[in-house]
Parts: sequence; structure tokens; C-alpha cells
Amino acid sequence: MDLKFNVKRVKLHNSAFTEMRKDANLVADLEARGRAIANAAGSGYEVSSYSGKTRHRVSVITESYEAAKDNEENNTLLKALDAGR
Repeated sequence: MDLKFNVKRVKLHNSAFTEMRKDANLVADLEARGRAIANAAGSGYEVSSYSGKTRHRVSVITESYEAAKDNEENNTLLKALDAGR
């Protein structure tokens, strides 16, 4: 069997990916997902949002000792992840 492939070169533009990852609509969506996860986790969890050099980042973190202990014992943040989907 003789297989022939027609291969084309593709040039990716990293600046376009960077621009896309910092888009205001994407940032709003990420922050909404973070808030949904924090709300599902309950009190003591907060959303942290940061715009880095190449992308925007959102984290859900514990804001109290009680929340940190709850997360350690019950995997609360892991269980709350589905709320962000």
C-alpha cells in the first residue's frame, strides 16, 4: 500500500494566542467560573484574579484557617470544580 500525504506548513502567531488569552470576554468568563467554584465550596473561599505576561489566571483559594482545614479534610475545592464547567 502506497500512502502519500499532502503536508502544508502552518505558522502559528504566538502574539495572537497571547491576545486571545487576555481578551476581556475570556477574563470575565474565567472570573465567573472562579466565583461559581468558590460559591459551591462555601464560606471561607475566595477568587483571586491576576493578569500575567502572557495570560490571565484565576484561582480559588482558602481565606481562613477553617476553610483550609475543611479543604484538607474533605477535598472541598476538588469537589466544587464541576460548578465551574
